Amino acid sequence: MRSVRQLAPRIGHGTGVGAVAAGLAAALDRAGVAVAEFTLADTPFRPLPGHTAVVRHLDHAREVIYFSTAGSVRARRVLKQHPQQWSICHNDVLAGDVYVNHGLLRAAMQSRGHAGLRLARNPLHLFTQARDWWRFSYSRAHRAVVHLSAQEEARFHRLYPRSRLRTEVIGNGVDTTYYRPPDDTERSCARAALEVPDNAFVVSFVGHEFGRKGLRLIIDALPSLPPEVHLLVAGGRPEDINEARLRCRAVAVDDRVIFLGVQPDSRRALWASDVLVLPSSYESFSLILLEALACGVPAVHTRTGAAPDLIEPGGNGFLIDPTVPDVIEGIRAALRLDAAAARLAAREAATPHDWDVVAQRYLDLLAELAR
Repeated sequence: MRSVRQLAPRIGHGTGVGAVAAGLAAALDRAGVAVAEFTLADTPFRPLPGHTAVVRHLDHAREVIYFSTAGSVRARRVLKQHPQQWSICHNDVLAGDVYVNHGLLRAAMQSRGHAGLRLARNPLHLFTQARDWWRFSYSRAHRAVVHLSAQEEARFHRLYPRSRLRTEVIGNGVDTTYYRPPDDTERSCARAALEVPDNAFVVSFVGHEFGRKGLRLIIDALPSLPPEVHLLVAGGRPEDINEARLRCRAVAVDDRVIFLGVQPDSRRALWASDVLVLPSSYESFSLILLEALACGVPAVHTRTGAAPDLIEPGGNGFLIDPTVPDVIEGIRAALRLDAAAARLAAREAATPHDWDVVAQRYLDLLAELAR
């Protein structure tokens, strides 16, 4: 069996793309496929010294531009040295048999309104848009594009009508052995470790992009919800957390919100939760939604990405619009769910998306392309 090389800026937990690549790599390894990497660590790129917000923004821009240009040249060189190796690209570089579409920038901008202005005011967005226009419409960097949901595939064809690349829908996966419903002791320990009040109904929000993922909508909904509803926030940059704390004080709910900051993974937060709420304006396929369902946590999610395929309204969660009234109603509805039945329905929705099943679909696609 051939080996597979994955191309991504980073592979591992810490970013959604990195976590997906790591989950796929582990599943391929279990299937007996040797897995290699090409990441920023394999290039001369080095981050700037310092940890301020300005430095982080500059570093992110440098990273995207470097990995898309010089990184592409280096990646092609590596792949040429291993002609029998299949390759999967997860971000930035223009190389690899299969490109995994983790998100379309134009679709994300359009979902929040004033797409042209949002693109124009950020030079990195203009660069990324030009790069992907070339990637999908004219370059021969890839042989196929994997979309994470049917909704995302439809967006792709609408935004890039000139593309002649083969497309396939393969959703994200989840490790259903690691992400599983907790027993009573594990749940109690998780809530105690996070200092969650005993009688609290815990709404969890997990993610780094607070604006796109709608954290403020949840904060603004809290004053209209019963006092036992508490919010657990995992992830986020320090400046975004500080801004969110100020909003909590402004609407007088700071005693009902716990900010955890960046976590090694989401399991402990999910084990302490009663419902995941993610009123995102745009998602290609929310990995945290799949992890929550695998842990038996129902979800209140907007109708974007794979959520309409994973959530059975009234069973394992609810679908909403990204507005404060909808968030309020969604959480109120979650309070009325039969907790045991919702946990079972959530787990059942996630089980078919185990990483081992998803990895086999990638192998089938790569084998077909090879033929």
